[in-house]
Amino acid sequence: VKEAESKIELNGSPMQLIRQPNYVGIAINCAGPSYENTKGVVYISEDIVLLPYEKGFEGTNLKGVTHNTALYQTIMNTEDGLLYSTYRTSNVVGDEKVIKYEFPMENGNYILRLHYVESAMQCCILQGMNATKEVQQIMKENDGELELGNTANYINLPISIINGKFSMTLFSQPLCAFALFHSNKKKSMMPYVTTTSEHQQISNYEHELPITYSLCKKEMFQVGWSDNLLRNYNGQLDNKMFWKMGGDWKVFYGSKGKERALIFVTSHMYCRKFQEILLTDYFPAEFWDKSPDIQASEWYSGGPNSNKMDYYEFKVKLLRHGRKVVREYTSGQITDLNPNKWNKETVTFRNYGTGVRIIHFESSGQNVDGKILHQGPIMAMASVRVKLRNIPRAGDVLEDITLGKTKSTKIGRRRRILHQVFLDNKGLMSDDEILNRQIHSASLRLRRNSTKLLSEYSSNTSNSDKDLDKLPFKESIIDSIDEDESKNDLNEGKSQSTDDIEDRIITETYQERRKSRASYESLIQELDKRYLPSHGTVIYDIAYSKWNYKCNHPEVIEAMYTLGYMYEKEMRLDDAINCFKDAIQRQIRTKSIKQKLLLVRGLLGLGSVLSTQKNLLESKRLIFRALEVATDFLGSDHPYVTSILNMFGQLSYKQNCYREALTFYTEDLVVTCKKFGIVHPRTAGILNNIALAYADLQNDNAEAVYSIALSILGDYYSDTPNIHVAITRFNLACFYQSTNMHQRAEFQFKAAANLFQTLLGNSHPYTEEAMQSYQDSHAI
Repeated sequence: VKEAESKIELNGSPMQLIRQPNYVGIAINCAGPSYENTKGVVYISEDIVLLPYEKGFEGTNLKGVTHNTALYQTIMNTEDGLLYSTYRTSNVVGDEKVIKYEFPMENGNYILRLHYVESAMQCCILQGMNATKEVQQIMKENDGELELGNTANYINLPISIINGKFSMTLFSQPLCAFALFHSNKKKSMMPYVTTTSEHQQISNYEHELPITYSLCKKEMFQVGWSDNLLRNYNGQLDNKMFWKMGGDWKVFYGSKGKERALIFVTSHMYCRKFQEILLTDYFPAEFWDKSPDIQASEWYSGGPNSNKMDYYEFKVKLLRHGRKVVREYTSGQITDLNPNKWNKETVTFRNYGTGVRIIHFESSGQNVDGKILHQGPIMAMASVRVKLRNIPRAGDVLEDITLGKTKSTKIGRRRRILHQVFLDNKGLMSDDEILNRQIHSASLRLRRNSTKLLSEYSSNTSNSDKDLDKLPFKESIIDSIDEDESKNDLNEGKSQSTDDIEDRIITETYQERRKSRASYESLIQELDKRYLPSHGTVIYDIAYSKWNYKCNHPEVIEAMYTLGYMYEKEMRLDDAINCFKDAIQRQIRTKSIKQKLLLVRGLLGLGSVLSTQKNLLESKRLIFRALEVATDFLGSDHPYVTSILNMFGQLSYKQNCYREALTFYTEDLVVTCKKFGIVHPRTAGILNNIALAYADLQNDNAEAVYSIALSILGDYYSDTPNIHVAITRFNLACFYQSTNMHQRAEFQFKAAANLFQTLLGNSHPYTEEAMQSYQDSHAI
């Protein structure tokens, strides 16, 4: 290198040239590669310091390595995910039942920092003294609840070295890394400073959505029946969440017909799971006392190692308060199960009278003579549904919905309906329990910010018209908007949307999108070659312990995201997942705001695809991580952040947690209305999601909320085909179908089908579903 200063890392030499900050005594990455964290501390690979030519460092840790299968960019509560992607465990034989380190160290006072992802401490010996109770207490206070897993944690322990040697022994504690910091030396590091231009970027991001799709689409089931009342019916959250279980169960992805679904698998011991549904959580007591039909079902099949003695059993009970049984059904033990054939067990209860308040749903099975774990009968797609109102409705005509003929009438109705939405959900906005229960696995910082977001908009007023003046959106948004201002907002929004490449992609036809996808695949290859010399980055593959060299230029990442969205719209979900994962893996360090938001978009894009694939648990983890990163530098009341809350609301909705969903939707609605006003497609998207939850809760305001969502979208996009209009029309049609307004449903299904056909093509699942629903409504 001529006339230039260069730093050279001597990889492969007996001792790498490493410069540590002055306060670092030593830092070790357990079972992983050497890594410099965002604070400039170099965690040296344990493999290097344990080599024979390195004297004085002793340990008994040659095995017991566990790899975290998650992308290290998705690990919560840290910007140094690579440090937590591998860890030592003591679940091995012989001398390696403990994790032990011992090496020379200068006498003095130090802070010992232990990095870990889960706490399972049984015993800790520091400097020859038992420090178990102290360490366990600190870990307990630090961890909180780690239900979602993949959350980085560390603890600091003060220690003194007086004999020139550091000694640590851990029993049953997975350890990612550790470091010794001098207590009496000031930390010397340059923190990242947000520039003036980046502060301006924060304001600019108010007009962006994290991902293209922001509307939740209704899933069609049997016409006139409710959604599934069982929670975690397929184990999509966790194999035990909401279920009471006995025996040795396992949940894994398998195929049920054409669908890829999570499946419950039994073992050689007796396995039983049950769930009890409190019916008044979904509909009022008056609804149940009319004895609507209740249908319960589950699919089952023989396991991989099935024999004739294996059995499956299905039980359902209707209970009053006090647990008195009103009706009961049992299939008995069904044997001779075929591992290559799925069967469905179903029961429908009718005319059971008044007083039913609980449904007990239970299934069990066993691999009777099995000797291998998890080879017994398998179960999937458990379901409990109730037949909804079946009374002919007045006003069922074959025409579109309307808010009025004049602009003033439209604006007036929008205001009144939106007021009612906020009044309906005002109580949820002050309920810390819901948000804290859902976000307890995130960092303490995120929990504080999220709770602050709730409290900022909470109100202690009662639900009366006089209280409208006390609501935070009243003065700043709704009352200050007149027809001219609404028109200006609309024109301004259109000009912003015109420049948005993703919005243009949405409105492309299916044939155009196929050509566009092919061009993007070529574009990524060209950009990769162009920018690799200047923007190459080394990526460590945890699973295979190897290094790859790839391009991380923002244009390459953006193009990969766009390609991932295209794959998702074509329902090529595996291709979409691979595309997003590849893009995320290239983002090793994210310091600037632009870099962080680029990572957030990738996390949310991957989360969206996994949600479509019904992998809700992993999708939730990714959205949590995106929420944490975005909240850290944008703040909790930024529209970009609350739109991520909206995504989490969509997940809650898919899990039939409607009250939780409404909590997140309302948070987003408050901030969106304050920033953009009523006449904006973001507002319409949130109202669509709220209307979905209303419909499933049998709230009579669902139709009105759908009406203003469609009105806003219709004014905004005019005659331009748009996917959001199509989804909202489809959802409204499902609502009409469930309330026996079949002519109105027919009109909306047909309009949605035409839009889906134009935008996505004839063979897309959305098009096929809408067309079939239209034909069903027409036949009725």
